[in-house]
Amino acid sequence: MKQMNAMTRSWPRLPVWAVLAVVCGGALAPAGALADAATADVWTHVTGDAARSGTSATALRSLIGIRWSAALTAEEEPVALAAPVVGPETVLVNLRVFEDGLHVANRLAALRREDGGRAWSAELDADVLDSWSSAAIDLRNGVVMIGTGSALQAFHLADGSAAWRRPLVRSVVNASPAVSDDLHEVGVPANRVFITDFGFGVAALYAVNVDPFHPLHNPYEPGEIAWSATLPGGSGNSPAYADGRVFVATRGGDVRAYDARSGGAPLWVRPALHGFFGGAAVRGGAVYAATYNFSGGENNSRLYKVARESGVLLWSIACERTDSIPLIADGRVFLAGGISGFGSREKVQCFSDLGTSAALAWETAGPPATALGGWRLQPALAGGLLMAGSPPVTPGLDAYTALALLRTDRGPSDPGFIAQSLSGSGASPAIVRDALFSIGTEGIIAYDLQQAGDLNCDGLVNNFDIDAFVLAIIDPSAHAGAYPGCSILGADLDGDGTVNNFDIDPFVQRLLGGAAP
Repeated sequence: MKQMNAMTRSWPRLPVWAVLAVVCGGALAPAGALADAATADVWTHVTGDAARSGTSATALRSLIGIRWSAALTAEEEPVALAAPVVGPETVLVNLRVFEDGLHVANRLAALRREDGGRAWSAELDADVLDSWSSAAIDLRNGVVMIGTGSALQAFHLADGSAAWRRPLVRSVVNASPAVSDDLHEVGVPANRVFITDFGFGVAALYAVNVDPFHPLHNPYEPGEIAWSATLPGGSGNSPAYADGRVFVATRGGDVRAYDARSGGAPLWVRPALHGFFGGAAVRGGAVYAATYNFSGGENNSRLYKVARESGVLLWSIACERTDSIPLIADGRVFLAGGISGFGSREKVQCFSDLGTSAALAWETAGPPATALGGWRLQPALAGGLLMAGSPPVTPGLDAYTALALLRTDRGPSDPGFIAQSLSGSGASPAIVRDALFSIGTEGIIAYDLQQAGDLNCDGLVNNFDIDAFVLAIIDPSAHAGAYPGCSILGADLDGDGTVNNFDIDPFVQRLLGGAAP
């Protein structure tokens, strides 16, 4: 930061009136007109959405500090590897419940976004095999769904009352639901939630109705199975949904596509060299998934890109073994993988997606140099920063120990690659407009989030940030004194890691464009 301050002071000092004149040609927009940020204000699935994009539209620049750490009862502990999901008012987390030291049940807890207080709790079947399944939110119908034990359960977001319960043939292990929001028949909503169960040789993909019954066009009650499909084994295979199709990678070693409305035979099947123990992601015209190969050393597994319409293999490349879902952004694929021992190591990898081929761009060094990633971590991306956790040092412990923000325009050997690191959390984060939520050694933590352009750190980007932005440009020390805890990186509007006059134009554009998110 000292180096950055020196760089910013080398630029000509600009009077406040000059920047104000640039902002709106002398006519400022109403202060409250630029504050809307609804497009980035929920995180409804593991990886944010049903397509498993893993990317928030929030222009994240830094985490300001801890907003709250959730208080749990003596009998509760968070499922440390489960990802929180975030609705308009609450954060939904999966807890384990103990009696005399024995795990007897699970509990879905709705925590208020602003203060972490308990809005409601709902009882769940106990998970099996240390499952880290997470919930999914159906905003249209106002329910949240989660699979534990051998049931998929739904609860009303408003008060936690039971909406429906669907028994499954087998247990759900590490898999999380995906819910559609655009399916209909003759204009009648007919949306489904998709989930897989666990089995070594045989498993199933279920499509469960979530919309109201209609005798002709949606002849199922909420919670009824509309269709199911047999899979060649399943474990942790969270489905992905996009544009009328559901995609699933299987433990048996293939990626499949189904018609989300009718099910039936797969639209296509793409075989792979090894089994998949994680979910698929849909981005553009392709489906991505990575395998977990139990034998061999580092990078013994495969990352696949498959054409979404046809199932044609576009490329595959060696990667670290993982249960993580690939994260695709700006022509790159980010993947957390690896395990301590067994010829492997924890790491985060970045691949260049060249269309019909791929290349490894970089990977973190692994412990002890850089302990990041691991086969059970789901990273997330916002504002050009990749959120990745530090796994536990002690084998067998689940909780991640720290959360790192990695600059995606740099590599591990570049200065400033780790833009920020905070201890206490680190597992699969959820990101919304003004906060980030993650679980770790210190429990469930909410961090206040600073967006690009928010120079007074009130959670909004509007005309009230102009004076603070000018101060950050011309006198960073004065900005630090005037706005304690508010990072000068909020003024890095062009995302190049420095704060200078080149950030003025994008700051103006952000204000005039509505500052969303």
